[in-house]
Amino acid sequence: MTARVDGPDKVTGRARYAFEHPVDGAAYVWAVPSVIAKGSIRSIDASAALALPGVLAVITPDNAPRLSGTGDPELALFQSRAVAYRGQFVAAAVADTIEVAREAADRVKFAASAEAALACGWRYGVVGGWRPHVMTTLDTLSAQRRPLSDPLGLAGTLLAAVASGPVRFADLVAVTCYPAVARAFAIHLIWHRVLAIDLAVPFGDSALVWRGAARSGP
Repeated sequence: MTARVDGPDKVTGRARYAFEHPVDGAAYVWAVPSVIAKGSIRSIDASAALALPGVLAVITPDNAPRLSGTGDPELALFQSRAVAYRGQFVAAAVADTIEVAREAADRVKFAASAEAALACGWRYGVVGGWRPHVMTTLDTLSAQRRPLSDPLGLAGTLLAAVASGPVRFADLVAVTCYPAVARAFAIHLIWHRVLAIDLAVPFGDSALVWRGAARSGP
């Protein structure tokens, strides 16, 4: 085993790190991450950030220098309005202190549309910041997207319950002999559009459920 040359200085507090070396004219950057997993940025408003004293610039896909190519999409920062993953840097605030850079980043506003469940045939976009509960609902539904067997015959009972019109989710699962299991199965049917809900309202026991566009179970 070889002893680290810098070990004693680090454990005794004598070591100096890069941040502890003053540099004249240094600028600091704070990134703005995407809150959606896939989609595109529709608009960016950096006016509130730029109005802060000490802010030098706000970098976005609209004003960032073009890169000739990185070979790694994760390194192609601010080259496109397309969002490929949650947490992708979509903007960055530059300021003369790290504190101002962070505050400026918090003031950058952008609207993004998320591509939601396109593979399942759900043809719509969700606008980030419009109704925050929508993405939570989609996450809840997608958790039950995998194939499920139906040895208890729950699908028939659930579909019969909505045959005459919309029913509250709690009342829907209550008509079965196994409400706890029926909750998961009903969510599964909603994901596959056999049952339907209104995404404009939060999903819960009071949400209305009705017959969906798909005419048979997955």
